[in-house]
Amino acid sequence: MNIYFCGSIRGGRQDVSVYQRIVKKLQQYGTVLTEHVSSE
Repeated sequence: MNIYFCGSIRGGRQDVSVYQRIVKKLQQYGTVLTEHVSSE
């Protein structure tokens, strides 16, 4: 399954650790195509 994840990139990166945890969990269910959103 292809999964798209979105989160703030320009509006602040204070939630990047939360994004990383979400992406890691989503990867258990399929391919996260927008994994770069969780990159520091």
